[in-house]
Amino acid sequence: MFDQQFIRQPYIGEVVNTAPTLTNLYDVAPRIKVSPSATLSMEFSWTFWWRYSSADDGVYGPQGPYNSAPLAGTTANARGNYIGSQPQPDVRWTPIAHVAFDGEIGQMVAGPVVKNAGGQNDTYAFVQVTLQF
Repeated sequence: MFDQQFIRQPYIGEVVNTAPTLTNLYDVAPRIKVSPSATLSMEFSWTFWWRYSSADDGVYGPQGPYNSAPLAGTTANARGNYIGSQPQPDVRWTPIAHVAFDGEIGQMVAGPVVKNAGGQNDTYAFVQVTLQF
């Protein structure tokens, strides 16, 4: 389903915790989706992030989504490139043609770059009810 007002992020999903347009990030994001019935679909993805260069930090640098966070600037000096991963299940139920329920949860598993800068794991959740008229 395409939702013009709340477009699904290109590869991270609804519970985005890193900006998808940053050029210093690269990732691998395998997904699997099953639809056991016409009204129910389940998807599981696991995204793994690396930064291309520590000189232009894709998480806490000037262009990063957390550039004003307490850890700002500290990951630029952290060794390594692996930022972390995010396993993420998503369930969508459409009981009738004009109603849909969507629930998603993601666990950001901090990698060495974030941990060395004082960061930690974090959990994000997203719930949406869509009514179409």
